[in-house]
Amino acid sequence: AFVSSYISEMFPGITTKLYLVAEHAVASVVYHSEFLMKTLPKQHDLLATCLFTQQGILQRMKKMVTIEGDGRRCTRIPAHVTILRGM
Repeated sequence: AFVSSYISEMFPGITTKLYLVAEHAVASVVYHSEFLMKTLPKQHDLLATCLFTQQGILQRMKKMVTIEGDGRRCTRIPAHVTILRGM
């Protein structure tokens, strides 16, 4: 519920079909957050999202993001192909 609420805030009106794409995007931003904060201009829209502006969210999400497997496995089929096929 914690992650879902922030994904809904960052991607208003997101459909169920695109939720996993958004989840992966947020996880990638969280994982690379230190690099992004160092290299993006301070006024960049990404740095204005709740991940970077609301106290403690980024740190809490960092504890959840890992490069370890989560039960998902590579099918060698790009995610967008599966998503587009379902539309």
